[in-house]
Amino acid sequence: MEQPQPEPRPDRIATVPAGTPISVELLDGLSSNRNHEGDTFRARISSSVTSGGEVVIPANSEVAGVVTQAIPLRKVGGQAKLAIRLTDLVLPSGRTVPITASFSKVGRSETRKDAATIGGAAAGGAILGRVIDKNHRGKGSVLGAILGAAVGTAVASKTAGEEVVLADGSVLDLQLDDSVEVHLRR
Repeated sequence: MEQPQPEPRPDRIATVPAGTPISVELLDGLSSNRNHEGDTFRARISSSVTSGGEVVIPANSEVAGVVTQAIPLRKVGGQAKLAIRLTDLVLPSGRTVPITASFSKVGRSETRKDAATIGGAAAGGAILGRVIDKNHRGKGSVLGAILGAAVGTAVASKTAGEEVVLADGSVLDLQLDDSVEVHLRR
């Protein structure tokens, strides 16, 4: 006589609430001057996420994401920006779960420093032009200011701000934007 097989226990659904912190390690490097909106990338969960004392998202689960904004640094003024969004969580079982967490970073700006360099050079040029061309002080000041501004702009264009670079292996600490439902086996 054949023994009856126990019925498999149904999966249980665990919910990880919005606002839960998660850490991800980038498997693909990203940067504001190399990537574009819509580019995809991969990462992995670097620390297990628990709910109710139980591991719901194991460490090393893979995560897919998309670049939502990539603005490279301009030569004079402005700031670089890189924004990403996680879209899918791939659990060790192979099951894919939608996930939403966002991250953005803005590079250091040199706008004020650039403006000061250009303005200072223009003022210096105006004074120098006035001193050199004593007979036409107004004309000398204007020409000196134009020449000074051009020199200031050239100097400012050599003063780099900061691109946003997230190297592969970088660990980002994020928070879930929405809750995530994960099927757990009993």
